[in-house]
Amino acid sequence: MGAASGRSHPPRSGAARRARGPSAGHPQGRRPPPAGGGSGQTQTSLRRSTAMRTAQRVLGLALLAAVGFAPAARAQVASTGNIYGTVKDESGAVLPGATATLTGAFGTRSTTSGTGGDFRFVNVDHGTHQLRVALTGFTGVTRPVTVVSGQNTELAFSLKVATVEETVTVTGDAPVVDTKRVGTATTISKDELVQIPSSRDPWALMRTVPGVIVDRVNVAGSESGQQSNFFSKGADGKDSVWSLDGVIITDMAAVGASPTYYTFDTFDEVNFTTGGSDVRVPTGGIGIGLVTKRGTNNFHGSAGVNFADDKLQWSNLPGELEGDARLRGSDKADHTDQLNDYSFDLGGPIVKDKLWFYGSYGKNDIRVRRLNQTADKTLLKNYSAKVNWQAGASDMVSAGASDMVSAFWFFGAKEKMGRAGAVNVAQALEGTLWNQGDAKSGGPSGFSKLEWNHIFGPSLFFNLKGAYYNQGFGLVPQGGLDGQFIVDNIRSESRGTANERLFLRPQYSVSGETSYFANGLGGNHELRVGGGWRRVDSTSTNTYPGGGIQVRYNPTSTRVRFHRAQNAKGQVVMSSGYVSDTFTRNRLTLNLGLRFDHQTGTDTASTVEGSSFIPNLLPTIDYAGGAGKVTWNDLSPRVGLTYALDDSRHTLLRGSFARYAGQIASADANWRNPLTLSYLEYNWNDLNHDGKFQTGEADLSRITGFNGVDPNHPAAAESPNQIDPDFHANKDNEVAAGIERQLASNLSVSAAYTWRKSTDLTATQLLSGYYWYSWIGVTSADYHQGTPVTRNGFTATPYIVNDGVADRITGGLLLRNRPDFSRSYNGLELALVKRLSNRWMGRAAFTFNDWKEHVGPGALINPTHQDLDPQIDGAQHMEFAVGSGKNYYTSAKWQVNLNGMVQLPAGFEAAANLFGRQGYPKPVYLQLDTGALDSVLNVLAVSTTDQIRLKNLWDLDLRVAKSIRLGGAHLTVAGELFNALNANTELYRNPSAISTSFNRLDEILAPRIARVSARFTF
Repeated sequence: MGAASGRSHPPRSGAARRARGPSAGHPQGRRPPPAGGGSGQTQTSLRRSTAMRTAQRVLGLALLAAVGFAPAARAQVASTGNIYGTVKDESGAVLPGATATLTGAFGTRSTTSGTGGDFRFVNVDHGTHQLRVALTGFTGVTRPVTVVSGQNTELAFSLKVATVEETVTVTGDAPVVDTKRVGTATTISKDELVQIPSSRDPWALMRTVPGVIVDRVNVAGSESGQQSNFFSKGADGKDSVWSLDGVIITDMAAVGASPTYYTFDTFDEVNFTTGGSDVRVPTGGIGIGLVTKRGTNNFHGSAGVNFADDKLQWSNLPGELEGDARLRGSDKADHTDQLNDYSFDLGGPIVKDKLWFYGSYGKNDIRVRRLNQTADKTLLKNYSAKVNWQAGASDMVSAGASDMVSAFWFFGAKEKMGRAGAVNVAQALEGTLWNQGDAKSGGPSGFSKLEWNHIFGPSLFFNLKGAYYNQGFGLVPQGGLDGQFIVDNIRSESRGTANERLFLRPQYSVSGETSYFANGLGGNHELRVGGGWRRVDSTSTNTYPGGGIQVRYNPTSTRVRFHRAQNAKGQVVMSSGYVSDTFTRNRLTLNLGLRFDHQTGTDTASTVEGSSFIPNLLPTIDYAGGAGKVTWNDLSPRVGLTYALDDSRHTLLRGSFARYAGQIASADANWRNPLTLSYLEYNWNDLNHDGKFQTGEADLSRITGFNGVDPNHPAAAESPNQIDPDFHANKDNEVAAGIERQLASNLSVSAAYTWRKSTDLTATQLLSGYYWYSWIGVTSADYHQGTPVTRNGFTATPYIVNDGVADRITGGLLLRNRPDFSRSYNGLELALVKRLSNRWMGRAAFTFNDWKEHVGPGALINPTHQDLDPQIDGAQHMEFAVGSGKNYYTSAKWQVNLNGMVQLPAGFEAAANLFGRQGYPKPVYLQLDTGALDSVLNVLAVSTTDQIRLKNLWDLDLRVAKSIRLGGAHLTVAGELFNALNANTELYRNPSAISTSFNRLDEILAPRIARVSARFTF
């Protein structure tokens, strides 16, 4: 009993996350479509009392943070950088009392060197600044310094004795290696964002980051209308952390996803953190830091457009697809109809050196077609506004204190016509596609943030942030709710219409951090105490058409499901605290830190109507909430060490150890909620052969599948699911070591090795790549080996549940950590970075990945080897990433990315990006019935997950641009060529050997396409 939709895997009850979605019936992709704002299909007012309690709690925590005792935020992902300097005379003696003045487009800041001759500027906006150091009786020195968000720049100043006051200007560049860095990270600079050909979204940038695997290939922007799935260095995708200008915004319902889309031209930098000992990083997943532009002392702005359409596109159709009826006469498979991306921004001073503004608007019109020529249209609109105020004196020498206050508002809206993914099949026909729009709870739309930076003195700094994010979205089937939802697993297609969804996910957060600098033990200490609090509410509704009907054609049966609507509400609260000390002595930098995370989740009250067909079995429920509560408490130690092999600090050895705890999901809070998706499934006999269910055609004498109910007592007003009292967060233990060398000014190379061990994985891992169900009262002894089945030369053997087992259990699932199961990761990454100087820049990265599963006897319940839970000790781990009609088994042992740009005479420039990776696996399986409990499963028919792989992928993108000076402004026109080799690499073949469409080619790389652009900047 209990067949899941689409993939024919048993559903997860309670949390109701059907095949990798955040809730039952969700498209079986890794992430649901992100929210934005705009259509406003549904608005729900929050209770005033709840809002008041939230405001009071935020205020209270803010006050606690102000004195350094806040329970820390989920992460303090940096949107600024730091400058550290030392001042000595010609003999090497330290010079206390020297004045350091930092000047740039963001104003002027000053401080003095301490007793050890050291000074620092923290939370400095990224960009190029001028730094002057002066002391009476010595010659002053001025030099340029480039600040990168999330990184530290260290500079040494040597002052000569002077008989007259003078200043020497040093033209050398700042170091490109960071001795204080405590992890592996990649920063995409503004230069690279603008001048390297890309598909212009954060997910497209990820594939250039060492150790990160992205499921799909975005050609010129063809995939920018939906989020990609991605995985980093053996970590669960659910543990990914998104931040916008330093505030965590991760979607906790589609946990690990971004809650919105973005205008690419709003970014100043994008940084990715993939490991290390930084105590501010909460999880082992990748950290994505989006840093937006701000106003400066100079008025600046831009207006630009990027355009491509079918007339600028080639055909790359392989012979195998020529004449395929699914193409409907087209000479292309998946391809672009039109890409039209334009934006405008403006920033500058309101009061010079005191008050600045910035605003932007962007619109991205994406129109693509799938292989079967169904249309997918996406319209993304983004608005932002930012104000920065130098509220106090910037001169630390005379004033002794300084304040910077900033306010930021962002609103990302999405409308999508023709979204696939209501169920995981290769072909979704028109009626089963969704139209997507935005929805919100009560309150202002979008993301609102207030930040305060206070400098108490040269050695004490404080930062406080508070934010509210009101976001949600809805999915409406193109076929309406009057028809029936037909899932054909034989043809691998969906017909009729689909279910309707609504998601509301408001977020509240506050965070603070205090930094204190001191001397001791023969070196320098940087002490950090940080904290914050975050709450995410969630509402998920799901209504099936035709009164709750879904018809399913399986290879061995035809069945009908009667659904009760879903109306699940829950809340997760995350608070944490951390303390760290970065100790520097001569060539040694030692980082010690400890982090504490406290996470809770619970469901809340709601009501749902019963089934119109079987109201006696699936009745209306008025649920008071609070049946299950999840509480996690975790301590995470971090240790990092960097040692410079030379006095110039150009060669660095690094090592680190880190323990990470996973992040809670909204679905964990709803594990025992009876108002998640509920259905009963029965055999169906289509008596009149019309392909639709009619009353009287279902065999109601025997339940063949179920979800969210006790099959023996389906009318009960409570969920049969339970939560293990010892249920706790998954863990990642990481050891990393590496070497980094600055070869020349602005040029560095590095090598890093990472080992990880992932344990305590749970049955509810959204992105874990396996499906494991802990049925209450069932063990592996309740299964016996079935008869092998052979189709198309492939043989699979299911395990069948013993007779009577389904009749003696409640049908509930136990939320717990999987025993005797772990994953290991060994990765080697090689990188080269050349910052823009001497008219060229470049970045190269190569990664080797070995990601394996380790399975002991205690990990088995149903011993069947499945495509997504192979239960083979030592097998390569793979993620099944789906969404928006895409299907990918994601795993690559190697990956490479090379890019570069050269500036040519007469204002021309040329750039390229080459990406390559190993072909993804094709784990052939047979869909076989495993009995009354697990129903139809995808039973593995190969010896291991990656026995068969698709061909390796190579993708080359090119760009040529011409910049024309117009007084103090520039007009840049560019032509870009994506998939320049016009490769037609296979991306997905149907792996179901029992299907009539086995091995059918269902997706290839989108064809070569040209994109033209123009941008005016001043």
